[in-house]
Amino acid sequence: MFRLYSEHVPLGEIDAPLLRGLRAYGVELAVAAFAGHEDEYHALARRAQRAQVPLVVWPLLDDARGRWPSGGNVAAFREHVLDFIEGLAPGTLLFDLEPPLAWTRAALRLARELRERGWRLESVVPPMLVYGRRWERWLGTPAAELACARMEPMAYTSLFEGYSRGLVSRRVARDLLVRITRRSGGAVALGVVGPGALGDERAYRDVDELRDDVSLARAAGATRLSLYALDGLLERGAPERWLEAFTRTRAGALPRATRRGALLEFAGALLG
Repeated sequence: MFRLYSEHVPLGEIDAPLLRGLRAYGVELAVAAFAGHEDEYHALARRAQRAQVPLVVWPLLDDARGRWPSGGNVAAFREHVLDFIEGLAPGTLLFDLEPPLAWTRAALRLARELRERGWRLESVVPPMLVYGRRWERWLGTPAAELACARMEPMAYTSLFEGYSRGLVSRRVARDLLVRITRRSGGAVALGVVGPGALGDERAYRDVDELRDDVSLARAAGATRLSLYALDGLLERGAPERWLEAFTRTRAGALPRATRRGALLEFAGALLG
């Protein structure tokens, strides 16, 4: 039910005590899989298995090759994934579908090959995709065609505020989280706790905002939650407080709908 992303924490620092802490909160761990770290990843997989923490493989390329899959790096991404999983026991593999991603045909072939090898495929996607298939075509994120077992929109309220240039307040962001969650099929990604790949992401102001988001998402019907990211939890200190808020918060009262949230949802649905 609960997943935590880890993109920048050195693999060796994800040690047995940290893994046992995640197990105590019932949290699985999705760890970025970069080329050159295969041996460290295998060691982490063994530690995670001993700690009984499910480990999700999250393949990413280096920035010079585009980081996420795209029309210009399909071959490199495919080679990276197949090389990286060599020797790993089949489990869950996560496609990070973020624009630009003009790679539908190649992605379908890769997905089919991975399924044949016994991997379960999941995807995390831009939030607009919950509003219709046209968003998939415009953003180049072929989520429906991949037919992943789980697809979760990135309903990051702190980014709704941070990247909207004042258009979205915290009140509107809360409303959007509820609206997106209701369309998500029960799975949604929350965040962010700390900076991501771009470096300028606005993070939660405090742990109370995460607690509020969990309460809203669960009230809106979410049964599977993910959180971005372990890096932020460790940087901000007292990770137990964040894990407690993430995994122990119950559903609360739904907020009053906002006019701006309704307009943004209408626009999303109209364009989708």
